[in-house]
Amino acid sequence: MLLFILALVTSLAILVSFKIFERLNVSTPHAIVINYIIAFALGYLYQPYNFQNILSADWIYLSTISGIILSVSFFIYALSIKYFGISITALSGKMSILIPIIVGFVLLGDEILVHRIMGIIMIFPALYLLLYENDKHTKTNKIKYLIFPILLFLFTGSNDSIFKIADTYYLFGNISNVYMFLTNAFAISFVIAIIFILIQKPSINKNQYLKTCLAGIELGILNWYSTFFFLRVIRLLPISIFIPLYNICFVLLSVLLGRILFKEKFDKNKIIGSIIAILSIVLLSI
Repeated sequence: MLLFILALVTSLAILVSFKIFERLNVSTPHAIVINYIIAFALGYLYQPYNFQNILSADWIYLSTISGIILSVSFFIYALSIKYFGISITALSGKMSILIPIIVGFVLLGDEILVHRIMGIIMIFPALYLLLYENDKHTKTNKIKYLIFPILLFLFTGSNDSIFKIADTYYLFGNISNVYMFLTNAFAISFVIAIIFILIQKPSINKNQYLKTCLAGIELGILNWYSTFFFLRVIRLLPISIFIPLYNICFVLLSVLLGRILFKEKFDKNKIIGSIIAILSIVLLSI
């Protein structure tokens, strides 16, 4: 139970951190770069490996793709939280469970279950209601940013699918292989984040240096340990119990934190959309 709580708390802390970074005037892009250095270092500390051996691993190309998606999706994650808040971002991310389920049906021979088909169908009205704006002024301002929660949905689902394929065909649930897979992915994420910084050249001033560095270290520790605890719990609890329980707790607590800490408002459409989304996540998770 303690590991379950730690997995949940560290994941929620990442969500809240991005919102706090905005208020503290942290340079989020630079913090993300530092985050991946820390996440890689912690991964290597837990599972040291020979770099020559990892280059010949069967799963290296999947880990590389995963690292690219992880890096891009983390930037999108931050932007989605900035423009849509932590509640809608959390719901968009967790509804992405749809994508690995479809991959399971098509590529891995998973059984097609009626309740999962229902969950897939329910995702589309849920997304529409969550992202729809009644107010014309708000609608005009936000419509250009709709791409962020939609891309988050697609990228998170794609990355989960890659890990599912890697675990099925190459990792076989071996925790050492999983750690090496993730550590390599974090290393690739760091390289991609550096390239992004060099291309975009986001501004940062001297007053931001220290707090951005500390924010990046905090984010990197949370990033690694949220993954570490998640992987530990998933091997201690039956997946049919853990996944739905984790997803529902994560979504409900995200909505609650968004409301209490950041005064995020939900109109009738978003309340109905949230209920449909939660039901959809339950159906897809079981």
